[in-house]
Amino acid sequence: PLLDLHSVPEWLIDVPEGVTLSGNVTSGLQRYPPRDFGIYKRMVAAVAREQVVRRQAVFPSHANNYYQIHWEPDWHWKGTDEQFIGMYKAAFEAVHENDPDGLLLGPNYGVIRTGNKHLRRLFDKGLGQYLDGILTHTDFLTPGSAGERELQEDLRELVAMTRKRLRPGAKIMNTEWGVRWE
Repeated sequence: PLLDLHSVPEWLIDVPEGVTLSGNVTSGLQRYPPRDFGIYKRMVAAVAREQVVRRQAVFPSHANNYYQIHWEPDWHWKGTDEQFIGMYKAAFEAVHENDPDGLLLGPNYGVIRTGNKHLRRLFDKGLGQYLDGILTHTDFLTPGSAGERELQEDLRELVAMTRKRLRPGAKIMNTEWGVRWE
């Protein structure tokens, strides 16, 4: 199971002064970091403890629980790089302290080319030490198009970055795949 924790409760969000969380509630709850990383870490820890029991009871043959804390941050995130990495640090510690077989994956960018650009920057700032693997979307474009070739190039770059910046054996998982409906 992929456990989706891609928002922060509204009461815990560090919303900048003068900003309101209007529009899509889901994207609004993942735009900014928690105002207290200790509370956030305790919340993720509680989920991880529950999931250990759940996996043992319901999925005893599964080796791992997989956790994610963002969904398409390239579309939604408005906080700083340091806050973004801080969320992963808190979640990584919470997962690993409470679910020994749990893996924190992310960030699950919606556009792989944009995501690769963000990952290069964030890896340089230390994000890789708080990830057990990468989640991504590989939406497919028209067969034979330039976009199809770019997608292949982008995937190769993501694999190379993952091998270079994460622990050996780090997984890359596709969480959304789409085709042009036309």
